[in-house]
Amino acid sequence: MLTACGGGGGSDSAGADFCLAHFLGGTTQGNCPDCSSSNFSAVADDNGGTFVEVRFAPGGSGQATVRATAPAGTVFNSGGNAGALAQFPAGQYENIGIRFQTYLGGVNNTVGTNGEFTVNGNISGNGAATYYSFNPNADFDAIEVVLSLGGNNSPAVVRLHEICGDR
Repeated sequence: MLTACGGGGGSDSAGADFCLAHFLGGTTQGNCPDCSSSNFSAVADDNGGTFVEVRFAPGGSGQATVRATAPAGTVFNSGGNAGALAQFPAGQYENIGIRFQTYLGGVNNTVGTNGEFTVNGNISGNGAATYYSFNPNADFDAIEVVLSLGGNNSPAVVRLHEICGDR
Protein backbone atom coordinates (compact mmCIF):
# COMPACT_ATOMS: atom_id res chain seq x y z
CA MET A 1 0.00 0.00 0.00
CA LEU A 2 1.30 3.44 -0.90
CA THR A 3 0.47 6.58 1.02
CA ALA A 4 1.11 10.25 0.49
CA CYS A 5 1.59 12.64 3.35
CA GLY A 6 2.79 16.19 3.52
CA GLY A 7 4.21 16.32 7.01
CA GLY A 8 6.01 14.45 9.72
CA GLY A 9 9.55 13.18 9.80
CA GLY A 10 12.40 15.53 9.12
CA SER A 11 12.44 18.97 7.67
CA ASP A 12 12.84 19.67 3.98
CA SER A 13 14.95 22.74 4.62
CA ALA A 14 18.57 22.77 3.51
CA GLY A 15 20.91 20.94 5.83
CA ALA A 16 18.22 19.30 7.97
CA ASP A 17 17.61 15.57 8.24
CA PHE A 18 14.68 14.46 6.13
CA CYS A 19 14.79 10.67 6.37
CA LEU A 20 15.18 8.57 9.49
CA ALA A 21 17.31 6.14 7.49
CA HIS A 22 18.83 7.37 4.28
CA PHE A 23 21.23 6.51 1.49
CA LEU A 24 23.85 9.15 2.34
CA GLY A 25 27.28 7.73 1.49
CA GLY A 26 25.84 5.22 -0.97
CA THR A 27 25.51 5.48 -4.73
CA THR A 28 22.87 6.90 -7.05
CA GLN A 29 22.14 6.40 -10.71
CA GLY A 30 19.44 7.49 -13.09
CA ASN A 31 17.95 6.89 -16.49
CA CYS A 32 16.10 10.00 -17.63
CA PRO A 33 15.28 11.08 -21.16
CA ASP A 34 15.90 14.72 -20.20
CA CYS A 35 17.13 15.41 -16.69
CA SER A 36 18.30 18.86 -15.71
CA SER A 37 21.31 17.40 -13.96
CA SER A 38 23.33 14.24 -13.89
CA ASN A 39 23.97 14.90 -10.21
CA PHE A 40 21.65 12.19 -8.98
CA SER A 41 23.33 12.32 -5.56
CA ALA A 42 20.79 15.04 -4.67
CA VAL A 43 18.23 12.27 -4.03
CA ALA A 44 20.47 10.68 -1.39
CA ASP A 45 22.03 13.64 0.42
CA ASP A 46 19.59 13.66 3.38
CA ASN A 47 18.48 17.13 2.36
CA GLY A 48 14.89 17.55 1.19
CA GLY A 49 15.79 20.99 -0.18
CA THR A 50 17.90 19.59 -3.04
CA PHE A 51 16.51 17.73 -6.04
CA VAL A 52 16.93 16.38 -9.54
CA GLU A 53 14.53 17.83 -12.10
CA VAL A 54 13.06 15.43 -14.64
CA ARG A 55 11.61 17.14 -17.71
CA PHE A 56 8.80 15.60 -19.73
CA ALA A 57 8.02 16.83 -23.26
CA PRO A 58 4.46 17.95 -24.07
CA GLY A 59 1.87 15.60 -25.50
CA GLY A 60 3.67 12.34 -25.00
CA SER A 61 4.33 10.03 -22.15
CA GLY A 62 7.63 9.48 -20.52
CA GLN A 63 9.32 7.62 -17.74
CA ALA A 64 12.40 8.24 -15.63
CA THR A 65 14.13 5.88 -13.22
CA VAL A 66 16.34 6.88 -10.29
CA ARG A 67 17.95 4.38 -7.91
CA ALA A 68 19.63 4.97 -4.56
CA THR A 69 21.83 2.24 -3.08
CA ALA A 70 22.86 2.27 0.58
CA PRO A 71 26.50 2.30 1.70
CA ALA A 72 28.14 -1.15 1.84
CA GLY A 73 26.88 -3.20 4.78
CA THR A 74 23.66 -1.21 5.24
CA VAL A 75 20.42 -3.17 4.88
CA PHE A 76 16.96 -1.77 5.60
CA ASN A 77 14.41 -4.12 7.20
CA SER A 78 11.13 -5.03 5.57
CA GLY A 79 7.92 -3.59 6.95
CA GLY A 80 9.19 -0.07 7.55
CA ASN A 81 7.90 3.06 5.87
CA ALA A 82 10.13 3.87 2.88
CA GLY A 83 9.55 6.22 -0.03
CA ALA A 84 10.46 9.43 -1.79
CA LEU A 85 9.81 13.15 -1.57
CA ALA A 86 8.60 14.16 -5.04
CA GLN A 87 7.02 17.25 -6.52
CA PHE A 88 4.66 16.80 -9.46
CA PRO A 89 3.55 19.98 -11.24
CA ALA A 90 -0.01 21.26 -10.91
CA GLY A 91 -1.99 20.84 -14.13
CA GLN A 92 -4.04 18.49 -16.29
CA TYR A 93 -2.54 15.11 -17.25
CA GLU A 94 -3.74 11.79 -18.58
CA ASN A 95 -1.55 10.00 -16.07
CA ILE A 96 1.01 10.70 -13.40
CA GLY A 97 2.70 7.92 -11.51
CA ILE A 98 5.35 6.98 -9.01
CA ARG A 99 6.33 3.37 -8.48
CA PHE A 100 8.95 1.78 -6.23
CA GLN A 101 11.08 -1.34 -6.57
CA THR A 102 13.47 -2.68 -3.96
CA TYR A 103 16.78 -4.52 -4.40
CA LEU A 104 19.10 -6.50 -2.19
CA GLY A 105 22.64 -7.10 -3.44
CA GLY A 106 21.65 -5.80 -6.88
CA VAL A 107 18.83 -8.33 -7.26
CA ASN A 108 15.23 -7.13 -7.54
CA ASN A 109 13.38 -8.53 -4.53
CA THR A 110 10.10 -6.70 -5.01
CA VAL A 111 7.29 -9.09 -4.13
CA GLY A 112 3.87 -8.35 -5.59
CA THR A 113 2.92 -4.70 -5.81
CA ASN A 114 5.52 -3.00 -3.66
CA GLY A 115 4.31 0.54 -4.07
CA GLU A 116 2.43 2.40 -6.73
CA PHE A 117 0.57 5.66 -6.92
CA THR A 118 -1.28 6.86 -10.01
CA VAL A 119 -3.50 9.89 -10.52
CA ASN A 120 -5.57 10.59 -13.61
CA GLY A 121 -6.61 14.16 -14.35
CA ASN A 122 -5.72 17.23 -12.34
CA ILE A 123 -3.02 17.74 -9.76
CA SER A 124 -4.54 20.54 -7.73
CA GLY A 125 -2.93 23.15 -5.54
CA ASN A 126 0.52 24.52 -6.10
CA GLY A 127 2.25 21.28 -6.99
CA ALA A 128 3.94 21.10 -3.57
CA ALA A 129 6.45 18.41 -2.64
CA THR A 130 4.75 15.36 -1.15
CA TYR A 131 6.22 12.32 0.56
CA TYR A 132 4.98 9.13 -1.17
CA SER A 133 5.60 6.04 0.90
CA PHE A 134 5.18 2.29 0.89
CA ASN A 135 5.94 -0.62 3.22
CA PRO A 136 8.64 -2.82 1.68
CA ASN A 137 7.86 -6.52 2.02
CA ALA A 138 11.49 -7.72 1.96
CA ASP A 139 14.81 -6.49 3.34
CA PHE A 140 16.57 -4.17 0.87
CA ASP A 141 19.66 -2.07 0.29
CA ALA A 142 18.41 -0.09 -2.71
CA ILE A 143 15.20 1.62 -3.83
CA GLU A 144 14.39 2.44 -7.41
CA VAL A 145 11.85 5.18 -8.07
CA VAL A 146 10.06 5.14 -11.44
CA LEU A 147 8.38 8.45 -12.33
CA SER A 148 5.92 8.65 -15.21
CA LEU A 149 3.89 11.45 -16.72
CA GLY A 150 1.80 11.68 -19.87
CA GLY A 151 -0.82 13.69 -21.64
CA ASN A 152 0.56 17.06 -20.62
CA ASN A 153 -0.19 20.01 -22.93
CA SER A 154 3.09 21.78 -22.21
CA PRO A 155 6.52 20.74 -20.95
CA ALA A 156 6.37 19.52 -17.35
CA VAL A 157 9.02 19.18 -14.67
CA VAL A 158 8.94 16.66 -11.83
CA ARG A 159 11.36 17.20 -8.95
CA LEU A 160 12.68 14.21 -7.05
CA HIS A 161 14.01 15.56 -3.75
CA GLU A 162 14.97 12.56 -1.62
CA ILE A 163 14.69 8.78 -1.46
CA CYS A 164 14.28 7.40 2.07
CA GLY A 165 14.98 3.91 3.35
CA ASP A 166 12.81 4.50 6.40
CA ARG A 167 10.81 7.42 7.73
